Amino acid sequence: MKLGRNAECPCGSGRKYKHCCLRKIDWERLLNQPLRVASRYFTMRGKNLQFIGELLAARQIDYSDANPDFAKIKRAFTPEVVIRLHEVLLELWPDSDDYDRCASEEREQVTALYTGNYEPASVLRAITRLSLYCDKIYLVDPFMRADRVRDQFNPLLHPAEHRATTVQYSFLWLTLVPWIHAGIVEFIRPLHDFVPGLWHEVIEIERRRFDQNPELKRALDDEVKEQMRDVSPLDRGFGEIYILSHPKRSTA
Repeated sequence: MKLGRNAECPCGSGRKYKHCCLRKIDWERLLNQPLRVASRYFTMRGKNLQFIGELLAARQIDYSDANPDFAKIKRAFTPEVVIRLHEVLLELWPDSDDYDRCASEEREQVTALYTGNYEPASVLRAITRLSLYCDKIYLVDPFMRADRVRDQFNPLLHPAEHRATTVQYSFLWLTLVPWIHAGIVEFIRPLHDFVPGLWHEVIEIERRRFDQNPELKRALDDEVKEQMRDVSPLDRGFGEIYILSHPKRSTA
């Protein structure tokens, strides 16, 4: 394809091509290459936009519908779509060197890492407040990396078992599309994707923390009970995620 000088740069920086990658990166060639090749030149935002494109292509439904058909949403996420989305994640985030490259490009910005509840309403409230104080807000991508789990849990090998979580996580991504396009929110990969053994170390630290502080476990249990009391399939928040995870006969 031919890129105009005033077009948005394909890397995803949000700047015009002439002020970004022109004469530095041959995007006209890269955009004809497989995603795993071009992905090493995308910015963090660019990788997010590429994944959103895959989500939109996979769903083939009108997300602007004020009264969505939950059964239709679930049918759009076939096992083939589950496989494709998890393959795209591997292509977009090949290794730690590429991850470091993306992160280094944003070190001059004031950033925040959201670590709260991933229920969409909670996320939107938090990022609305955080956006007043920082340039960019990071969320850890909830999609698992298929090459970091055992075969029995691998979404590439058992996609039907991962349809419910794929719907849930995709809904979160799509809820934040305007924020991602604006360059305010970005999903990042967890470091344990690239550091073997780190996840197990973190889990062990958390286990010891809860063992030593029973009040933390009680607080967590109370929060879960409080959320479940408010569950409704029409509340556009936690209830919507809850209903999306039900078997198809429950939402048809």
